Amino acid sequence: MSFAEQQVTRKPGPLRNAEPRGLPASTGLACSISPLTTPASCGSVSTTTGSSEGTPELQETPETRELERLPSTRSKPRKATKSTALAASFLQQHDYLHVNDVKSSWGRKSYPLHTAVRQNQPATVRALLELGASRKALSRGLTAEESARRYERRWGGYSEVLSVFDDFNVTFVTAQECSVSTTTDSTSESEKQSEGSTRCRRMVL
Repeated sequence: MSFAEQQVTRKPGPLRNAEPRGLPASTGLACSISPLTTPASCGSVSTTTGSSEGTPELQETPETRELERLPSTRSKPRKATKSTALAASFLQQHDYLHVNDVKSSWGRKSYPLHTAVRQNQPATVRALLELGASRKALSRGLTAEESARRYERRWGGYSEVLSVFDDFNVTFVTAQECSVSTTTDSTSESEKQSEGSTRCRRMVL
């Protein structure tokens, strides 16, 4: 018999006619495998998949419920960045080193907050206050808020600047009231104090 006839009559190998075999149901995964795939390797896949599906969920606790009740703070960093950029541009334009820097001219002191009020820039006034500009600093014997009220009486058009100060006045007073209500009421229960603290944070923020 020639070599060619031997090739034709040769029986097919086990790899050619092998049919796909499935893993038993106990493995938890219907894995169709070829003769080159071992059940162990397929079982590792099912084990990994099962472990990911069986991951326990986080349990709800009083702490997580309190965090869910608090207002979202995602926009705070962006808002702070915008205020910082606006205040930095204003300070550089008027040659101030920081938000509480003072410049003297002919014996008169001038602060960034007073300058922003005089120029009727409510957005800049808000940015400076958010960055810690002193509200008690005096220029010509007046605070920046008192100067704004004088300008409003004399010329008008400073209502937006005054509304900025009013917003910060409400925030400051609310923060004080919350501090008193949560620290002096020693007879209240701890749960009530926690609820009061959460409510105060909502009002201030």
